[in-house]
Amino acid sequence: MTARDDEQEIASALEQLRNASEASAPSFHATLSSARAGRASRRSAVGSVLAVATLLAVIVGLVVLESKHPPPVSGRPAPSSAQVSLERWESPTEFLLDTPGSELWREMPRLTEPLPANLPTDSPSSKKGVSS
Repeated sequence: MTARDDEQEIASALEQLRNASEASAPSFHATLSSARAGRASRRSAVGSVLAVATLLAVIVGLVVLESKHPPPVSGRPAPSSAQVSLERWESPTEFLLDTPGSELWREMPRLTEPLPANLPTDSPSSKKGVSS
């Protein structure tokens, strides 16, 4: 037996296996039509189940969210001493933030009032190029 004989024997065995597999397989058109028919019936059922599940999830989420946040109580309670002390706390290194010119950022700048447009101007630049 040579290598060529072995290859031919393997090729014929594979050919027989392929023929047996093709004989037992359904036709392509039969498989396609059954898939289309099954998809149409599953699509409507899955879609409605998904819509109902989404709606239920939203309703449950809203109920849980509402229960965690009770309605606001009118009137604020007096702040505790801990809150007051936290409001007045200053960092021990706050002085490092005071740089030259930092006062410009802490207050609103004062702008001078604009000059009225009807005031006469006797400046030399207004008569530039005019012979007297």
